[in-house]
Amino acid sequence: MSITLWGHGNCAQIPRLTNYAEAKDWYEKVVPIRGRTVELKPLGRKRRFTQYEICKQTVAIQSENREYDIYSCAMFGRDMVKFYPNGEISIHANQWYSITTGAFLNSVLFNMGTIISESGKWYFQNKNNQSFRFKDGMRIRMGDDGMYVPTEIVEDKVFRIDRKRMNAIRKRYSSIIQYGKTMLALDGNVGKLEELELAKHGLSTSRMIPYHSWQSEETRASRDKWFALADKQLQSGDLELLYDLVRCVASVSGRYSYKSNGYVGDSVSFANYMDEMFKYQYRHEVFTEELVPYGESREDRNKKYFAV
Repeated sequence: MSITLWGHGNCAQIPRLTNYAEAKDWYEKVVPIRGRTVELKPLGRKRRFTQYEICKQTVAIQSENREYDIYSCAMFGRDMVKFYPNGEISIHANQWYSITTGAFLNSVLFNMGTIISESGKWYFQNKNNQSFRFKDGMRIRMGDDGMYVPTEIVEDKVFRIDRKRMNAIRKRYSSIIQYGKTMLALDGNVGKLEELELAKHGLSTSRMIPYHSWQSEETRASRDKWFALADKQLQSGDLELLYDLVRCVASVSGRYSYKSNGYVGDSVSFANYMDEMFKYQYRHEVFTEELVPYGESREDRNKKYFAV
């Protein structure tokens, strides 16, 4: 489901500019705020919102011995929408893929299109409801039909799971999965934190799948270690190692119980968590790429597995 990023609305009353001439005209009309060491021209009609600016930058072309001006709408000191004299408009997120960024861009681009999100994946959607994969710094310009379209095609793809390959991975680790489900069905108590942290083989209660991007490196290292030990167990049949492997996953897939002063797991959560681990660890095996037709937007809930 697509979501248009509006935030708290256009509180600053940012003008809805559509071309270079309008941006230039607005820049020349705006009176700078007095008393500032560096000139600051507020973008919105409500001048107290000084985090939004209208700026001018002069660019020199040495080879042609001439220069031209670029007008931009800036937020927190960073250019977000730039207007060029050749009719092109560049859109920037500056790596800030947030509601605040999207709301600002949509306030400026209102008469040209909107920035929409498909489960976190951004698109520029013009007034003809054509959607184009957003790329930081993408350039758009008006076509012959009056609609704004990108000047450069950005390839868009979604990841589809291959059920046969996924089942093959499950089969490879079926003995561990079945052991864990049976163990937790009989007794969900996994153990106390101290016991788990001091478990043999170096396993701990570290998560195996990331909940935030900054966890990627840590969780990947934990997951790699777990799978290396799991492959070793499949070869050796070591039951003590098998028990530790299951307890490790059961603790992160379960919950902490104050009643028992330890971790409690269940077979369903354990099996589901194992599936997530497989998808992260073997993403290049279990997912296939599918190109999205140009001008369309597609939700992709599997992109998270490739963002690490």
